[in-house]
Amino acid sequence: MNFMKKRYLLALMVGVMGAGVVFYLKKKKAAPLTDPIRYEKPVTQGITQFVNASGNLKAVVQITVGSLVAGRIVKIHALDNDVVKKDQLLIQLDDGVGDCQVRRTKAELLEARANLTFQEKFYKRQKALFDAGQLAENTFDSVVQGYEVAKASVQRLDANLDLYQKQYNNLFVRAPEDSIVISKMVDLGQMVTAQFQATALYTLAKDLREMEAHINVDEADIGLVEPGQSVTCAVDAFPRIKFKAKVAYVKYLANIVDNVVTYNTVLNIRNEDLKLRPGMTINADIKVARAKNALAVPVKAMRVSYAQLCSAGAVAGYTVVAPDDVVCKEKVDKHAPKPSRSATPKHQKESKEFLWVLDANKTIRRVEVVLGANDGRTVEVKKGLSQDQLVVTEVDDVNRENLILKGMFGKPGGLGK
Repeated sequence: MNFMKKRYLLALMVGVMGAGVVFYLKKKKAAPLTDPIRYEKPVTQGITQFVNASGNLKAVVQITVGSLVAGRIVKIHALDNDVVKKDQLLIQLDDGVGDCQVRRTKAELLEARANLTFQEKFYKRQKALFDAGQLAENTFDSVVQGYEVAKASVQRLDANLDLYQKQYNNLFVRAPEDSIVISKMVDLGQMVTAQFQATALYTLAKDLREMEAHINVDEADIGLVEPGQSVTCAVDAFPRIKFKAKVAYVKYLANIVDNVVTYNTVLNIRNEDLKLRPGMTINADIKVARAKNALAVPVKAMRVSYAQLCSAGAVAGYTVVAPDDVVCKEKVDKHAPKPSRSATPKHQKESKEFLWVLDANKTIRRVEVVLGANDGRTVEVKKGLSQDQLVVTEVDDVNRENLILKGMFGKPGGLGK
C-alpha cells in the first residue's frame, strides 16, 4: 500500500515539473527579443565634480609648552579649557635651589662694585703721582692691573646674575601667547625633566576660530586639487551641519601606508561658533570642477568596448565600424610578426577618450571626445559630440549562457529532448 502511494506521489511530481517546463518554454518563445545595445541622446545639465577625503582637525597655531629647567611641580595655575593671556603664569616649579644663587650673586656683585669704586679712586691718585714722576712704573702697572681686574670682576658677576636670574625665572612657566588650554599634560608633584626628552606641560591653541584640517587625498585624485578650491566639510558630531573651507596647500611629501599613497592636503576652516574641536575626524568634499549647461552622457558609456559591440551587433543586425587601432580577434593574422619594442615611441602621447555613436542604417562608429567634469554618474563632453547624436551607453553580453538550464535541458536524452 505504501509502495503504491509512493508511485502516485512520484508521478504527480514528474507531472508538475513537466508542466512547468512546458510553460517556461512557451513563455520564452513568446517573449519578444530585446535589443542588446542600448543608447540615448546626451542631455544638458550642470555637473559638479568632487574629490572626497578624510582627515583630522587642528588649530592653525598649536603650541606645545615645555620647561627649560628641571624640577618638581609645586603649583598649577591653568587647567583645561582655560583662556590665558600672554605671560600669564601656568606652572611653578621647584628645583631645590630657588633664588639662592641669585641672592648670593647679588651680594658678590655688591662687593665687587665696592671694590671697583675703591680701585678706581686709587687708580686716579696713583696716576697723578705717576704723571708727576713720583711713582715707579712697575708700581703703577700693578695699580692699573688691580683696577682692570676689579672691572672684569664686576662684569663677570653681572653676567652670572643674569644667568641665575633667568634660571630662576624659568621655574615659572608662562603662556607664550594669548591662547586657550587644549590639554594639561602634567599633575601636581610631578617631576619635570629638561634634558634628552623635555616634558611637555601644556598644549595651547592660539585661536580656535581659525582651524585647519589635514586630509589625505589619494594619489589618483591629487592632480585635480589646487589651492583656493572650495570645500564642504562634515564631522560626526554635527552630521546635519556643513562647514565651508578652502584648500590652503598640498604637501609634496607622500604618505605611504600598506602600499597606499596619499598626499596631505591642508584646508582652512572658519570656526566662529567654536563647534569644531582639535582632533575631530572630518570628511571633506573638494569641488575640483564645475560645468553649467554641460553636454552630459552616462559614465558607463565610457566602458563600452569594441569586442562587446562586435558580438551584440552581429546578433542584432548592427554594423560596427572598426577603428584603425582596434582589430577583431578573428582578423588577427597569427603568423604576422609582432612589433618590436624598439618601434614603440619613447614619449607616449596623452591617452585619448572615445565614445560609440549610432548613425543611420544601424551603423555604430567610434568618435574621439574631450571630457570635462565627472560626478561619478555623468561626465561632461566638451568636444567631439553633438546633442542630437545617439550614444551607446550599455551592451549586453550575448555570449553569456545559463549554465543551470543548459545542464538540465542540454544533455542528450534529458528533459526537453
